This record gives sequence, structure tokens and C-alpha cells, in this order.
Amino acid sequence: MKVSTLKSRVHRLWIDVPGDDGGPNEKVWVDYRPGELTLNVSDRIKEALESGFEQDVAFVMITSLLAGWDLQTDVLDQWGNPTGDLRQLGTSEADIKTVPLTFLGEILGKIETDSRPNPRRDVTSDAGSQPAEQSVTSPNGTSSSEQPTDLAASPGSY
Repeated sequence: MKVSTLKSRVHRLWIDVPGDDGGPNEKVWVDYRPGELTLNVSDRIKEALESGFEQDVAFVMITSLLAGWDLQTDVLDQWGNPTGDLRQLGTSEADIKTVPLTFLGEILGKIETDSRPNPRRDVTSDAGSQPAEQSVTSPNGTSSSEQPTDLAASPGSY
């Protein structure tokens, strides 16, 4: 498999955004490339951390991973006033810088959650308890989760 194939895969996330003035929430899609998180990007993140600005880390992550999104922005006239027209917001650094940091943080949180592998079944849950073991009791009174003690028994005879 080519590295370019790994880097080109795109995942789509949906983010709920509260509506204006208590209106219904809107769903915004965000496409990102998980394969773009490389050691080169990790080095850029380290440099941003050393600078002491968390926003720089977010900016490195977003500019590296973002493939597209369903955001629009107002078209402004020569005096900076909205014309009433909208344009699709791109993923250039200049366009990303116009998006509120809280929304960028929401995107990064969703990417982090999406990137985690599924938890193993035998791992302790967040509440600290082990998952309940499911068992089915057979007609002879033994449970399917119990280990057989009769070594001479053939499969299916329990």
C-alpha cells in the first residue's frame, strides 16, 4: 500500500451547533484526513507547545488534518459590510483563522474521539466496574461461562 493512499483517506464528522436565538441546532459536517497526523506534524506540535500558546497547537492540528467543512461566510463589500451573499469557507490558513476557537476546539475534540480505537470488552469501564459476564445456564445446571471440569468430555456434551 502506498503512503499517499493512507494519507488520502477522509473521515466525516457531524458537529451540533446551537441555533441562533434558541432556534433548533444545526449539524455541520467536517471532513478530516487521519493519515495526515505524521511525525512531521508531531514535530510542529512540539514547536507550538514550546511557544506556550495552545492556540498554535490547535492551528497546527486543524491546518494539517482538515479536508473540508460545511461552513459559509458573509461576502463583504469594499468597506467591510456584509453584502447578503455567502461563500463556502475553504480550508486555507486565512479562512481557518476566521472561525471561532471554540468551534475549532469542538472539531479537535470530535477528531480525538473518532481516532480512538474501540475499547476492549474486558477493560474496566469509566465507572470502575468490570463488565458483567454474560452466561447461559444449560439444562444440566452449568453455565456457559464456567470452564468444564471433566477433561474426558467431548465438545458439545456440557
